[in-house]
Amino acid sequence: MPLVKARLHELFGPQRVHVSERSASLISEGAAWVAYDKARLHLAKNVELTLARNSYMPLLSAGLEMPIEGEVRKDSFTVYCVDPTDGHGSFNWFLHTGPDRK
Repeated sequence: MPLVKARLHELFGPQRVHVSERSASLISEGAAWVAYDKARLHLAKNVELTLARNSYMPLLSAGLEMPIEGEVRKDSFTVYCVDPTDGHGSFNWFLHTGPDRK
């Protein structure tokens, strides 16, 4: 937390940064509220597969409702290997982080 606080002070100035007295427990308190409300989690970002032609194939879209414990979600995707000479297929997963994929 000290490193995060120092970086926030650097970006916004100490007068604009407020660190709560409860900062050590805020995440666990939020998780407790989510569990109490039985709120379903949703995928925050798109999951894409990088193709050989340097384009992206969407696999899972942001906003997708995540399965809960004991629940199984099945999706299928068709892909092919363009050069199987080494006997292995390679998949590069990409978690979309914004409009610019750099």
